[in-house]
Amino acid sequence: MKPKLTMKLYYQYVGNTSWLKNEILNKKYDALKYLLAVEEKNKSNFFINIYVDSEDENIRYVSFFIIDKILGIFPMKKSLGEFIIFNKENFIKLFNFLKETTIENLED
Repeated sequence: MKPKLTMKLYYQYVGNTSWLKNEILNKKYDALKYLLAVEEKNKSNFFINIYVDSEDENIRYVSFFIIDKILGIFPMKKSLGEFIIFNKENFIKLFNFLKETTIENLED
């Protein structure tokens, strides 16, 4: 079954996108400390989507996306890692690096 999207977190990132993608794919989640919190969704360019496994509540899938501007004008959504699997312990560690920010809870 397909995982259920339960939450979206919104951030601003102004650094090197390629570097951040490599850090995420190499499971160096401390790089997420460079994300900046936002007060409104429309001010963000970096999104973290959190999914719950429909068969095992202890498994989370996390996808990372950034909106890059092509030629400095046209926004384009790029994946920095989709459906990365986290067990409960590693999921908690992930949040140790994230700042409090705007959250959209989709479970309600």
